[in-house]
Amino acid sequence: MSRLLPLVVFALAGCGADAPPEQVHDLTAAFPLAEVRAETGRIDFGTPAARPHLLDGWHGNERGRGGETFVWGRGAVSTLAFHLVTPRDLVATLRAAPLAGAPPQRVTVLVNGRPAATLALAPGLHDASLALPRGLLRAGENRLAFHSAPATRAAGGAGGRRDRRRLAIAWHDLRLRPLATPAQAPRAEPAARALFLPWGTEVAYTFDLAGEARLAFERIDIAGGRGWLSVAAQEEGGAESEVARHDATARRRALTLPGAGRRLLRVVLRALPGDGAAEGGLRLVAPELRSAAEPGTPASARRPALSSPAPAFTAHRTPSLPGPARPPDLLVYLVDALRADRLGAHGGRRGLTPRIDAFAATALVCERAVAQAPWTRPAVATVFTGLGPLRHGVTTLADRLPAAAVTLAERLRAAGYRTAAFSTNAHLGEATGFAQGFDLFAELPRETGAEEVGRRALAWLDAQPPGAPVFVYLHALEPHAPYTPPADLRARFAPGVRPRAGTRAGVEAAYAARGAERVRRVADLVRLYDAEVAAADRAFGALLDALAARERLDGALVALLADHGEAFDERGALGHAHDLHAETLRIPLIVKLPRQREGRRLAAPAQQLDVAPTLLAAAGLGPAPELPGADLARLAAAGDDAPWRERPAFSHLSYAGRRGIAVTAGAWKLIQPLPAAAGRRPRLYDLAADPGERRDRADANPVRRAWLAALARGELLAARGGLRPERVTLDEEARRALAALGYL
Repeated sequence: MSRLLPLVVFALAGCGADAPPEQVHDLTAAFPLAEVRAETGRIDFGTPAARPHLLDGWHGNERGRGGETFVWGRGAVSTLAFHLVTPRDLVATLRAAPLAGAPPQRVTVLVNGRPAATLALAPGLHDASLALPRGLLRAGENRLAFHSAPATRAAGGAGGRRDRRRLAIAWHDLRLRPLATPAQAPRAEPAARALFLPWGTEVAYTFDLAGEARLAFERIDIAGGRGWLSVAAQEEGGAESEVARHDATARRRALTLPGAGRRLLRVVLRALPGDGAAEGGLRLVAPELRSAAEPGTPASARRPALSSPAPAFTAHRTPSLPGPARPPDLLVYLVDALRADRLGAHGGRRGLTPRIDAFAATALVCERAVAQAPWTRPAVATVFTGLGPLRHGVTTLADRLPAAAVTLAERLRAAGYRTAAFSTNAHLGEATGFAQGFDLFAELPRETGAEEVGRRALAWLDAQPPGAPVFVYLHALEPHAPYTPPADLRARFAPGVRPRAGTRAGVEAAYAARGAERVRRVADLVRLYDAEVAAADRAFGALLDALAARERLDGALVALLADHGEAFDERGALGHAHDLHAETLRIPLIVKLPRQREGRRLAAPAQQLDVAPTLLAAAGLGPAPELPGADLARLAAAGDDAPWRERPAFSHLSYAGRRGIAVTAGAWKLIQPLPAAAGRRPRLYDLAADPGERRDRADANPVRRAWLAALARGELLAARGGLRPERVTLDEEARRALAALGYL
C-alpha cells in the first residue's frame, strides 16, 4: 500500500470498471509530517540555534568574559553541516581564535569530503575567508570538515581544576555569502489548499509506494521576486536527482516520479531564488501525489482518512475471537529489568531460565518485543492502559497516571473480574495512580522476594469465590539493582564475586569506576544480575506449579514480560533510563493462551501496547477501538505476511533531562533525540544486520531515516491529544524505596 501516514492518505477507486484504485496524498495536509529546511546564511557558534549544524568534534556552548559565544573544536577534526537549495559559488567568512599559547594553526578544510583550502590562523580572534566553489557543493546538506592540530589545555578551569580537554580552535561565527537566512519559514495554507515556500527553503516528504507515482499542482504562483520550483527525488539506496524545474507560467503541472514497485521515495520541493530574489517565494496550489494502491488493499483502507492521526495499521484491524462461555483467568507476571537475551527462549546460552523456557515451549513467544519506555513507571502505565507514554501522559518522575486513564483492571472489573496486584516496585501504587480498577493493590516492601510475591498472590486467589474469573498482576523486582541473589544461586552463577559488589554502594562504585577497575566491577555486576535472573525464573516456575496444582493453569492466559531491560556498559551506561537502545528496550513477551498446548513463535513486531488488547480479547470483550495495540493471538494466526508485519513501535524517554523517541519498523530502527535543537543527530540501525545497534546507518540510508522520522513526527503530533498527567506526591517511605533503586 502507498502510505505517508493515514492522516493524509486516502484512496479512490477509478471511474471505469477496470481502473485500479489510487492512493492520493494531500501534501498540504501532510505538511506537519514533512522535513522543512532553509538555506544556512549564518552559524553563530555557541548559541542553541547553531547546535543542529554541529555534527562531530565539538565541545559544548561557551561564553567569553565579554559575552561572546563560541564552541571549541574537539580533537583533530570538527565537522559541521549547512543547507543549500541549489549549489552556487559562495564565500565563507570564519571568525575563530586558536588556543592561546599554542603555535599558529594550519587548518585543512574539506567540503563534502573533498579538499578545498588550507587556512593559516594566527593567535587571537581573526576573520578568515574561504572560497566554496559551486563544483564542491550540492543541493541539500553540505559538510565542512576542519582538520587541525589539537593541543592540551593545561590552564584555567572551574574551581581551580585544570582543563585538560583536547582543544585547538575556538569557533565564533560563520557567514555564507551571498546567502541570507530566509525571513520566513515554509508553511501550509489549508484554506487555500496550498504550500508557501519562501525563496531558499525546501519541504521534503517520504512515501512508501506500491507502484507508479505522479506529482501534480493545480498551479504555481510567484509571490514576490523571481525564481523556480525544483522537484528532486531519491529512492532508497540511490542518489538524489532533480526530476523537474518549473517556473510559474503554466497551470496544472504534473510529472511522473521515478521508480516502480514497492519502494520508499523521498520527494523534495525547493524554492530556488533568482538573482537578487530575497523577499517572497512560491505558492504551490493543490499539491498532491497520486500512486497505485498495493494489490489486495482492503476496501476499508480505500476511504478518506480520519481527520486525526492514527497508527498505520488501524485499517487492518480484525475482529476478536468469540468470547468463551466462562471468561478465563488472566495473569500478568512482570519481571523488572529482565533482558530478553538472558532467556534460553530468546537465544540465551547461560542456562538461567529453565522454567521460563519450558513455559515458552507451549506458549506464544514474541521474538521481537519492544518496550515503550526504558524505565518502569511509563512502561507499566502502557501495560495497564494499552496506550503509549505520550498518550497516557506518564513520562517523567513527576507524573502520576491520571484518573481519566481507563486501565485494564477497570475494564475487566466492569466485566465481572476480581482484580488484584502485587508489586515490590515503589513506582507502582496508589500514590502514582496505578491502583485504579484493582480490588486489591498490595504494595510490598522492595525486599520481598519474587517467591513471596507469588505466595501472596496465591493466598488472595484461594480466597476468591469459586467460578469467579480473576485478573492478577505480579511485579517481581529481581533482577533490578541492587543485585543480591539467594546464596545458592550466587554460588552457582557468581562465584568469587566480592560480598558487597551488588549492594547499592557496590553498584554506585561501579558507576564511578573507570578503566580496568570499571571493567572488573561491571563483570561482577553481570554475574550477580544473572544469578537474580535465575532467582526470578525459579519463582515463576514455583507459581506455575502452584497454579497447576489448583487446576487453574491450563484454562488461564498467562503473560510473562519485562518493563525494560538493563545496560551493562555496552555504550558507556549502566542500568536503564539512559537511552533508547536495545539493551533497555528489547524485552521478553511470552503469552500462554487459554488451553494452549503447542508453542508458537511470532516474528512480527510485538509491543507492551499489545498486552491489554490481547487480554481483553481472551476475556471475550472484543477490540477497544481507542487502543492502538494488537491482539497477539490474532497477530500470530494472521502469519508473517499480514499487514501487521510493518507496524511501527514507538518508545519514548523523558528522564533526568534525557529526552528522545525511537521508532522500530520492520528491520529498521531510528533513535531521534528530543528536542532536535539540542543538536544531537538521529541514529539509524539495520536490526537484521546489526541487532546490537552498533553501526549508525543514518548517513548511508537517508531515505529510510527520513521515512522513520516522518513516522516519529506523526506520533508526536498525535500525542498532542493525549491525557495530561497528574502530579505525583510521594511519602517519605516511597522516596526512600525509589532512592534505594537508584531513581532519586
